[in-house]
Amino acid sequence: MALGPQDLTVISNLISQATAGGGANLVQQDFGPLFSQYKITYGTALEFIADSLYDTQTYPPAGATILTFFQTQFTLGNLALTNMPLAGMLPDRQGFLVMSIRTFFVAHPTVMAPVAAPAVQVTASNDLLNLISNGVLALNFLNKDYGKFPAWLLPAGGGVYSSLATAGIAAPGAVIDTANNGYPDARNIYVLEQPLFLPPMTKLGVTANFGPTPPVVQVATPIKVLFDGLMVRPIQ
Repeated sequence: MALGPQDLTVISNLISQATAGGGANLVQQDFGPLFSQYKITYGTALEFIADSLYDTQTYPPAGATILTFFQTQFTLGNLALTNMPLAGMLPDRQGFLVMSIRTFFVAHPTVMAPVAAPAVQVTASNDLLNLISNGVLALNFLNKDYGKFPAWLLPAGGGVYSSLATAGIAAPGAVIDTANNGYPDARNIYVLEQPLFLPPMTKLGVTANFGPTPPVVQVATPIKVLFDGLMVRPIQ
């Protein structure tokens, strides 16, 4: 979902408040009962930092019914894959306000022989179409569901957009393509109507579901899930 002027104004105001005075004004806002409990525990001495949470899981060529995200703790060696401070949860005294959700499908360029019309050309674009058509991202914590989002609603907001070319080689030739989920524009993201607060020390359940008949793809496809928002913690 592309951001409109009103969405941009809301996010801009939140970030401005988050970076001014340690976010004192944001503490007074109502972000739901989970955040209210956080305020009771830690009071009003909270700071808000513009940040993101992301994780990567790889969809295998033979298909997978479910991929589970945010269960690996980051190290300096895997920071490109995840930045989770703990496996499966946020540490004590650290929460996160999720303001938008992105998914990024790492579809590498592929070389395939062209097929005769009118058959489907099996390439990275076709693989991506099958993945986002069947994939559903589900959020669950505290034994409650917090949303189920079809993958085609969650564009990446950046990255390589789909392109297609034919190789200039002798017959039968080849088709080369790559693709990404959504036009590469930083404003092309799915924005939550109400920020979702992830409390500390609470097991996160974030899954991408592709059943009951998961699609087969040409090559293993890494899938990244990213939460844009504000990291919340007591002022040190």
